[in-house]
Amino acid sequence: RQWPYPPDSGASGASSMTSPPHIDCLRDQISLAEAHMRQAQAGVDCSGYSFRQEGTSVIGSYTCTAADGSRASVEATTSGDMMRAYTTTVVSTTEDPKPGMPETVTVMVVAERLGDCDAAPPPILPPPPAQ
Repeated sequence: RQWPYPPDSGASGASSMTSPPHIDCLRDQISLAEAHMRQAQAGVDCSGYSFRQEGTSVIGSYTCTAADGSRASVEATTSGDMMRAYTTTVVSTTEDPKPGMPETVTVMVVAERLGDCDAAPPPILPPPPAQ
C-alpha cells in the first residue's frame, strides 16, 4: 500500500505548517510500534512503547531521546481505518526544553491509501524493542 504523510503538521501555539506529502510503500502489515519507528527523525531513539485501545482510537505512549541528549515524552493518538486512511496526532513534551524552544509540540499525520506499490520494497527495519 502507498501512504502519503504528513500533508499537515504544526507546532502547538504556532501557525500551522504544511509539508510536502511523503510516499511510503508498505508491502507487509506492520505493528503500530513499527509504524512509529518508521516516522522517527534521524538521530532520535525511542523506547518504552505502550499501546492501548480507547473507543475507536489507539493511544501510544513512549519516550524519545535525541542525539543531543534531550528527552521527550510522546503520546500518539491514531484513528481511522488502517487499511484505507488514518490520522495520527503526536504530542511531544520535552523535558527541560532549551531556551526559545517550545515545551510541547503537536504534529498531525494524515495518511490515505493511494494504490498498489510500484516502488521497490522499503528497507527492512529492526524489530521493535521487547515490551
